[in-house]
Amino acid sequence: MSAPPAHARLALALLLLVGCAPLVRPATFVGARDQVTDANLIGPFDGQVVDVSTGEPVAEAVVVGVWAYDRGDGFIGPHGSETYVTSTDAAGRYRILPAKLAIRASALRLVSFHLVVYKRGYLGYRSDARLEGGTRPDFSVRHNKVELRKWRENDSHAEHLLFLASPKVLRKTTQWEEELANLDLFRQQGGAGGPTPEGPSTAVPERTA
Repeated sequence: MSAPPAHARLALALLLLVGCAPLVRPATFVGARDQVTDANLIGPFDGQVVDVSTGEPVAEAVVVGVWAYDRGDGFIGPHGSETYVTSTDAAGRYRILPAKLAIRASALRLVSFHLVVYKRGYLGYRSDARLEGGTRPDFSVRHNKVELRKWRENDSHAEHLLFLASPKVLRKTTQWEEELANLDLFRQQGGAGGPTPEGPSTAVPERTA
């Protein structure tokens, strides 16, 4: 039996390459508080966003789920990300659907997931880190509780944006804060200036990938 022609072998190799689903690393967070629930990086994820002072739900907060990939056997490097965008309902609840795992390649791994929550007038939230430093130990896949603190006059917009490391899909929503962040940095370097008007908020699409 003769070997298939070169172009057929190449097509088969490309098909196998495209069809390689990523390996999924174990999650570093728990499934749910006080419950036996599996934790994985794929999802789905759900929870509630509340005001830390009042306990009241925070509606219309933007919630972004970010999955990160790496690739390689010897030399390993980042290989893209996947996002899901939604917003909290009137009860402050959100739900992130499972990752599509749309990125396909050989030696590909899904290595992390983190959540970013943003609401104008509050300090933002990251599921993997705290603004004051260190990792966040209390994130859970199911029934996660996000507590947002109201913005204070002495908070720094520059430090806030650096902390959020806003995903691309969130940057239009945080754009109004960039000018204030530049003003914060200018003042830290000894400059002076008055308050800068806040720009308009921008609606975020229900889902991007």
